[in-house]
Amino acid sequence: MKKIIILILMLIFSVGIFAQKHTLKGRAFKASYFFTLGIGYERMVSDNFSVQILFNRYGIDRRNHDGGADFTNSLVPEVRYYLGKKENKKVFLGVFSEVSKTKSFTSGAPELLLNPKILKKSHTNIFASGVLIGLNNGTRKKWIFELYVGGKYKFAIETNEYFVSQEIVIEKKDISRFGIRAGVNVGFRF
Repeated sequence: MKKIIILILMLIFSVGIFAQKHTLKGRAFKASYFFTLGIGYERMVSDNFSVQILFNRYGIDRRNHDGGADFTNSLVPEVRYYLGKKENKKVFLGVFSEVSKTKSFTSGAPELLLNPKILKKSHTNIFASGVLIGLNNGTRKKWIFELYVGGKYKFAIETNEYFVSQEIVIEKKDISRFGIRAGVNVGFRF
C-alpha cells in the first residue's frame, strides 16, 4: 500500500514539473449521521490534460442512537481530459483508480445479545477503477465549483470478526461489483 501511494505521488509531482495551473480542492459536509470530508490537488499538464489526487473520508455514525458506524478512507489518483477551450466552464472526462479501507463497528445494543453470532467489527479493503464525466465551473476570482459522476468496478476483501459462543471467529470473503462515484468539490486555482 505504501509503495502504491509513493508511486502515485512521484508520478503526479514528476508530471507537475511542466504544470501550468494548480488547484486545491475540498469539501466538508455533515448532515445528521452522515459526514464527508475531502481534500485534493490538481495540476494542469497541458491545455486539456490534468492529473490529480484526492483523499476522502466519509461515513455514517449512529453509535449515539444504538446504531453502528462505518468509516471509509480513500485515496483517488485521476487523469482528466478537458473538452473545449473555455477557461471558466469546462466539461471533462476522467479515468481514476481508488484505494480505500472501510471499518465498521457494531452498535452494542442489548438486543444483539440474543443473537448467537454477534458481529464485533468488520473492515474492507477496496480497489476500484472507473471513468467519470464532470463539469468545472469557475469564477474570475479563481474559485471553481466541480460536479462529477461516473461508474467504477470494485474489487474488495471483507474481513468480519464475530463472537460465537464466547469465541472470536474471523470470516473473509472476496467481493466484486459495479459501483458509482459522484461528488461535488469547491476549489481555488493558483
